[in-house]
Amino acid sequence: MANFKVFYEYEPWQMGASFRVNFSGRYGLGDRNYPNNFIDPHDLYVEGFTLLNATLEKHFLNRKIGVQLICDNLLNFSDPLVPNLLGRQFLVSLSWRWQNSENKKQK
Repeated sequence: MANFKVFYEYEPWQMGASFRVNFSGRYGLGDRNYPNNFIDPHDLYVEGFTLLNATLEKHFLNRKIGVQLICDNLLNFSDPLVPNLLGRQFLVSLSWRWQNSENKKQK
C-alpha cells in the first residue's frame, strides 16, 4: 500500500486544495482450503486498486471559519470483496476555530 498527498495553499484568498492518491496492491482475502491457514495462489484475492481523493478548503473571518468540499473515490471504484468502498462520495465540512492562528503567533 502507498499513499501520496499534494497540498497547495493560496494565502491571499485564504484557500487551500489537496489531492490524495491511495494505492493498494493485490492481497489475499480468504483461505479456500481451510484449515491450512495460508493464502495459496488459488485462494481468494482482491485485485490492486487506486483511489483518488480531492479537497478544496476556504477560510473566512480571519481563519476562524473553514468550509471544505471533499470528493473521495473520484474514479468511483467499487468491488464486492471490499464492501467499505461505497463508490464516489461527496462531503461538506464546516469548522469553527475558537482561537485563530494569529493569536497563537503572538504568544
